[in-house]
Amino acid sequence: MRDKQNLTSMNHPIKRHLKLLFASLLFLIGAIAMLRDTYYQGQDFEVYWRAGRAAFEKKSIYSGMGGNGMYFKYPPWILPAFIPFALVPLKLAKIFFGILEVFSLLSILVFLSRLRYKLRSLVIVTLLFWGIWAVHALDGQIVLPLVALVIWLKPTLEHTRKHFWSEIFIFWALSAKVFSLFAFFGALHNNRILLSTSTSLVTRPKGHKLRLFASIFIAMQVLSAPALISLPYKYPLDLYKDWIQAASSGDQAFGFEKISGRENQGLPALVLRRFFSENTANSYTAPAISLALMFIFGLLWLSLACSHKPTPPATSPGEVNDVEKWFGWLALVPVVHPLAWNHLFIFSFPLAVTVVDRSLKLKNLSTTLLALLGVICIAAVSRNTFGNLGEELELLSIRSWGVLICLFVTLKINYKHRGLQEVSAA
Repeated sequence: MRDKQNLTSMNHPIKRHLKLLFASLLFLIGAIAMLRDTYYQGQDFEVYWRAGRAAFEKKSIYSGMGGNGMYFKYPPWILPAFIPFALVPLKLAKIFFGILEVFSLLSILVFLSRLRYKLRSLVIVTLLFWGIWAVHALDGQIVLPLVALVIWLKPTLEHTRKHFWSEIFIFWALSAKVFSLFAFFGALHNNRILLSTSTSLVTRPKGHKLRLFASIFIAMQVLSAPALISLPYKYPLDLYKDWIQAASSGDQAFGFEKISGRENQGLPALVLRRFFSENTANSYTAPAISLALMFIFGLLWLSLACSHKPTPPATSPGEVNDVEKWFGWLALVPVVHPLAWNHLFIFSFPLAVTVVDRSLKLKNLSTTLLALLGVICIAAVSRNTFGNLGEELELLSIRSWGVLICLFVTLKINYKHRGLQEVSAA
């Protein structure tokens, strides 16, 4: 009997090692595919690389990138991130960028595992997101590094020099996709609410917000220096005019059909498809709808998930902690974004892992099925997987509805957990 117990106890570490080995092999296969796709395609990265080269050649970073909307559209303070890649030939730069993509995904998985999420949850959701990883690599997009950066530099209520600079870097990263700053301002406002409703928290000194935004402004101007120096402008504002013109070039190149097409999976695109036409919409329509939805969903997330006392990470299987509230803000980014292409839904990946892991730990079948449904809607429903039905669902912005399902599951788990706490306390 004792020998049988010893054998059983020895099997546990063996099983863990086998599971980890299996997950590592899957990741290795995916990493090789991402490197290959970035190397042979990576069209968007070519634009970033050419922008970096333009800075060295004393040319404007916002012109000469080619037609079909392929212009460098990011703010000038993002340029320094691409200058190191421009120091080497394009093919070699693509290899380095592919490695950065793989490392970014790995770092996200490591961060989530440090929150004590189970390996099975990480494997399930990562596999379901396979199509999005592939599209991201084929496009040569930067969302993966951005998400990796902002979850490691998550906002915090503590006032220290380290966290102050973290907020600046989070602003810088999210500003690459300007409408993604919705998550930054939402989380910042959430912190203010929590600070005003709790006496046990470390309060920030007076003038913190003013000092933060002043520092952000100065930092962005410093980071814009390479773009300014590359082609001396008579006035610095001319650089920002070029940026705005390049950023809006997509509307002119793609047209209304592309902007409101099924590939755009945000709710603003759904509103465009249902209530507007090429004759009734202009270049300001989608941004205006996006801002309205930001207000609505921001207010809902603040009131439903972020208004009660904050909790440290991984306190219990049911309670939503502060890190996961941040995941909620990030997940809402593609929902309210006017140009929510498939790769933008990587912002919802941390939340997707969260809801699957929480529901599996609670061992509630209906909650688990609902969580998996949300993740499948985000990552696996398309014309390629479900044919005509998938196309119809894409026209309904199914990926955004998947995010909203995941947010609902998060709230459902949280309120159920709080209800059980109140009952036990009584």
